[in-house]
Amino acid sequence: MIAEDEADGCALERVDLAIADALSTIDEVRAALDAAAAQIARGLEILTDRAKQSAACGY
Repeated sequence: MIAEDEADGCALERVDLAIADALSTIDEVRAALDAAAAQIARGLEILTDRAKQSAACGY
């Protein structure tokens, strides 16, 4: 019984570590997506400004 309890404890520890690793990866992905969204938003602002300038110039 003690050996089984120890094995279960080790298995739970491995699961906890795997979950922590997965959460860390999710946080990294979320940060990368947030950065990409910010770059896209900035790109759209630039395109909008250029479109307005072109329209003002009669292009």
